[in-house]
Amino acid sequence: MPQRISVFNYVILPWLKEKRGGDLFCIMNKVKRLYSPFQPTLTPHGLTHLGFHVRYWTPSGLLNEFVYSFLQIESEGHSFYPMIPDGTQALFFSKENMIVGGAQQTAQTLSIAAAGDYFGIWFNPLALHRLFLIDANDITNQFVNSDFLPFSSLLPLHEKMYQVTEFSQRVALCQQWLASLLFSQYDENRWSQSTNYIHHALTLIYQSMGTIRVSQLANSVGCSSRHLNRLFQQYIGMNTKAFLQTIRLQFLCRKLYAEKANYNQPCYSELAYEFGFSDQPHLIKQFQTQLFSTPNAFLQEMMSDFYNR
Repeated sequence: MPQRISVFNYVILPWLKEKRGGDLFCIMNKVKRLYSPFQPTLTPHGLTHLGFHVRYWTPSGLLNEFVYSFLQIESEGHSFYPMIPDGTQALFFSKENMIVGGAQQTAQTLSIAAAGDYFGIWFNPLALHRLFLIDANDITNQFVNSDFLPFSSLLPLHEKMYQVTEFSQRVALCQQWLASLLFSQYDENRWSQSTNYIHHALTLIYQSMGTIRVSQLANSVGCSSRHLNRLFQQYIGMNTKAFLQTIRLQFLCRKLYAEKANYNQPCYSELAYEFGFSDQPHLIKQFQTQLFSTPNAFLQEMMSDFYNR
């Protein structure tokens, strides 16, 4: 890895850890280990049907707190990139443009215009607000032009990204840009009690697979439900209940996929009980609301040639 990334790991990272405190840094890493977003497109079935090849890179040092993964999709031609809600945000790069994706509450599809490499920074749920000082609620359910982000350094980054050809080189450029941003934007006041509240809440949400009640969550965190709602809208882009529903759906979809991949027939009444739905019809209703599909149709689409349409 280039020398500039070593500078981040050995100079900037220790400085930030000292400023913020090692305990909070450990909490951030723990939160990330509890939740891995599930995207059917990135499963072996999805990649095969879409004609995609994917590369991943886990970020270095403190960036691991903000970035879930760097990834590059290599497309063989015109296609589509279906996504299901997962509570995260992203910055997408192509040769032609850059797009910022907010937290999505329903299934969405991006168009892949032509063959080529499409690079992405897959952010953790809080990253857009904390890195760029924006209200995440402003781009919920949207994909917007990159000039939404108030940083002139983004355009030169885009130009450099496609002046190099190796995935590792693009990762290095992005890590350097984000590290510099973190260093220059650092403000002790930003690591506030509100940040502690929401990280504690995320830990409890992931541990419960999204089944904890809003009132119980607020009591455990130590603030009112109304205040917690405001924090979730500002930091993540959706209210507490909507985020809970999204995370519950994520864990459920991952389990359904694993069951089907192992040639097991899911029992929806048992799954409804396990994931805190009052009954099977409520589970199906949640699928229809967020994925525009029933669980059976969702599984058939993942395991069939649906993605070739």
